[in-house]
Order: sequence, then structure tokens, then C-alpha cells
Amino acid sequence: MSRQLHFLKQIGSLKNHRSFFLLIITYFLTHLFFRLLLTNSLEVDEAEQVFLSQKLLLGYNQQPPLYTWIIIFITKLFGYSLLSIIIFRTVLLIGIFTLVFTISKQYQDSFLDANISTLSLFLFLQLSVESFRQTHTVLITFSVVFMIWSFTRLIRNPSNLNYIILGITITLGILSKYNFVISLLAFLLAVISDIEYRKIILNKKISLSILVFLVLITPHFIWLYKNMTTTSEETINDLATQNLSYISTITPSIWAISKGVLSFAGLFFVSMLLLFKGKIKSVFETQKNRFVNFLGRFLTLSVLIFAIILVFTKATNAHERWIQPLLIITPIYVFCCIDEHEKSIKRYKVFKNILIIIAALTLVNKPLSIGLGPSLGFTERINRPYFKFAKFLLQNHSSQLEKSNLIICDAIDFTGTMKVLIPNHFYDAFTAKNDLFYTSIDQYNNKTILLLGTSENNQKLVNSIKSKVNNLSIKESSSKTFFYNYSNKKTYTFYYTFITICN
Repeated sequence: MSRQLHFLKQIGSLKNHRSFFLLIITYFLTHLFFRLLLTNSLEVDEAEQVFLSQKLLLGYNQQPPLYTWIIIFITKLFGYSLLSIIIFRTVLLIGIFTLVFTISKQYQDSFLDANISTLSLFLFLQLSVESFRQTHTVLITFSVVFMIWSFTRLIRNPSNLNYIILGITITLGILSKYNFVISLLAFLLAVISDIEYRKIILNKKISLSILVFLVLITPHFIWLYKNMTTTSEETINDLATQNLSYISTITPSIWAISKGVLSFAGLFFVSMLLLFKGKIKSVFETQKNRFVNFLGRFLTLSVLIFAIILVFTKATNAHERWIQPLLIITPIYVFCCIDEHEKSIKRYKVFKNILIIIAALTLVNKPLSIGLGPSLGFTERINRPYFKFAKFLLQNHSSQLEKSNLIICDAIDFTGTMKVLIPNHFYDAFTAKNDLFYTSIDQYNNKTILLLGTSENNQKLVNSIKSKVNNLSIKESSSKTFFYNYSNKKTYTFYYTFITICN
């Protein structure tokens, strides 16, 4: 046993650290390469960000603006393309794994501990699979890990710079997704409940963090105050079950978060039980390490605060994407807790190989579902032939496109995808209230507008505009059907109408 412990402590050389970082970077860049190789279409969240990025605003709908701001910056530098849109998320995913590894190796016994606890993130399928569809969830997850990492810097060195970094971190978290407040509140409660860590937060230097936070967040908070009703409406509707009383929703709410936690982290928990068998109880024993105790309180408080919010809002659902930022640091805590004497090289090597296999499967999952899915009877959204339709418009209606001052689509995600494929136009979309998101139709009197739809022969879109103008002239209206990408059986139809408004 002593030889094994010595090996575990000595295995963490600088070369291994660099090799691990290189492995993580290569893994996610390979994901990126497969995506670029197989499709030109965007996922729903990606397309929405493209659409929103056409204008720099202090807020967008029910989501904070940070992700959109960064997409605006990237597209200003490199233009609209699939690579421009998905590269930022790839960097965030690399950042999550890198920060988890960096925190782990500071507080764990060996490089192998940090290595395996980081690779264990692949057991959270919401992160390792679904994150390649999402935007804000990935950003808030990064922000939570970044906050924990910035706190480790403060523990080691409570300098002015590190207090400023903490303020920046918290600001980025709030601007990434509003439910970051749950993690922030759990973080503050976990810190002040420790006598030593409390001194860090109550230090007069914390005023630097607060000042940085207020300066950076105030413009958006002013916008949020003015748009609170619109911003909160969709989130509340998603959470609440309005026709039930608080008492009758307590049990469903608790069940919802229990199911959400198990759904998100169940595979990880089962793997830990199989890896350490009956010895997993050591995870729940009181630890001597102050930081490990802090992580345990942070995780517990995060789930508890979220449960209270679910009960308060009468929610009977807890999506895995809401759970992800709350439990993302679970592997760090678990592997810090396990006693050295419960570890063995053989057990670790077997588990590491399993994690590598899972990572490989998640790597090929998306390419296989895109390339083989249509022949097996199912299609991804990004199998839709948007590129073929855009090519058709450019080849057959180039003169009308040149005259078009505005392109309106019947869905925001469709709009964003077309913006990438035909970028030299301004796009707008009808919201659920049948109002244009960005513009007023009155601005386009005697100008040509292209209407694009994927349902009801574009008639709903045409009727919506007719209800807002005195006279509408239809220049051309038609449809075009294409096979889905990688399919020779299933088809998808696009509808397009060129109109001129004459008020």
C-alpha cells in the first residue's frame, strides 16, 4: 500500500500536466472539426445567438446579454460563419475542464486524482453530450467553476488583484445567466460559515470586488429594471404551475429536484459506488481539509436553495441544465474526500480506461447521429437542408435578394441560421406575440422584403404583416423542397415570398 501511495503522489509531473491539457484541447477541437465537417446548420441556441447578435443591446429577452456580446465581438472580427459561432463554446468547455483540473490538483493527493476527477465530468451526460447544443448553460457552468477557482486564488493570496478578479468573476456569472444567483448565494453562505474564510469576505478589500461588480453590472441592471416584466415572464411560466397551491406542490417540487439531481449526476454516483464499493461512506465523513468542507457546504446549499426556489415558484420540473452549474464541482469534492487508503492503482487505471471510452463515445455520438441518423429513420435539427435552400436563393433569386432591405423569418432560430448562410442582410423574426423583435414594419414603406417560412406555406407570416400595413404587394411566392442532409428519403420544405409594402 505504501508503494501505491508513493506512486500516486509522484505521478504528477509537469509533463503529465501539460499532456493532460493538450489532451483536453485536442478532444474538444476534434468535436469542433467533426461539426464543421458534417454540417453547415446551427442548433437552436446557436441560431438564436446569431440573430440577437445583429444589434448591441443591454439585454435580450429573458437571458442576460454576455453570451450575445461575445458573439457580436467575434463576428465583428471574423464575420458570420459556423466556426465563428461555435468556437466560443468550445473555448468555454476547454475552460471548464481546465479549471476543474487546476482546482483538483491543488487539493488532491496526486496528478492521477486530479486527472480522474476531471475526466469524471464525462459521466455527466448533460455536460458531455447536451452542452454541444447549448450556449448560456455552458457559460454559467464555466462562470461557477471560475468563481471557485478565483476563490482559491484569494485563499492563497488575498491581494487587491485577486479581489478585483473575484468581482469580475461574479459579474460575468450574473451576466451569463440569472440563476447564477443561486450559486453565488450558496458560495457566500459557505464562505461565511467558516471562521477563516469569513475573514476573506469581511476584509475591507472586498470593497474592491463590490466596486468592480457595481461598475460593470449597473448598465444592465438599469435595463433589467425597465424590462423586468418581459424578462421574467417566460422563466416564471416555465417554472410555475399556477393552478396548484403551495402545499400541493411541495412534494412534486422536491421530487422534481431529486429526479433532476439523479438524472444529472446518477451515472457519476453509480460509478463511484462501483469503484469504491462499500468504502464510499468515507466521502460523507467530516474532512480535516477546510477547502473540502467548503465545497461540501457549497454543493449542499446550492441544491437546498434551488429546492426552496422550486417550492416557492410552485415548480414541478427541474431541467438538467439547471442542475449542471449547481453540481459541476461534485467530482472535485468526492475525490478530495476519499481517503488515500481506499485508493489503488489498479482500480484507478480501470476507471480511467472506462472514462476514456465514455469520452470517445461522446466524441463520435454527434457525427454518427448526423451522418447515420437519417438512414435509421431519425434526423437531427442540423440535418435540415438550410444550406441547400440558401444556395438555391442565391442562384435563382440573386436580383430580388439584392433589392431586399429586410428578411423576415417565422422563427428566431431559422432567422439566425439564414443569417450565417446569407449574411449581407438584416434579419428579423416574429415573436410569439406576432411582433417583430427588432424593427417596425412601417420603416420599410415602398421597400422589398423577403419572407421565409417552414410551415403553412408562409401564409401566417404574410397575414401577420397584412394586419399591420394598409397595402401589401406580393411580387413572388413559392416553395422549394429538399432532401434532408445525408438522406435520400425524408424531405423538408421551405416557403419564400417577396413582398413590397405600399402605405
